[in-house]
Amino acid sequence: MDQPGSFKMAGDRLVFFLAAGKQQLIGLENLNLERIQRILTDNTDPLEWLVTGTVAEFRGTNYLFVRRATFKNRGTAAVPRPTATPP
Repeated sequence: MDQPGSFKMAGDRLVFFLAAGKQQLIGLENLNLERIQRILTDNTDPLEWLVTGTVAEFRGTNYLFVRRATFKNRGTAAVPRPTATPP
């Protein structure tokens, strides 16, 4: 299920802030998170996202493995899915 929210840098990590409430999830580094970071670097406007991922807890801290992310306010895919390359 897509969760609305926004991403912000906190030190050298991206953090996802859920729109409903004050919960925050530290992004686990993967290709999708790298693409989100590039989009945030290139765009100065605040962006609202719909994010699907897996949440994991370690030592009392919540982490998010992003599987899919789209702009909520634009409805277009922000993080393109990788395409298969021929062998």
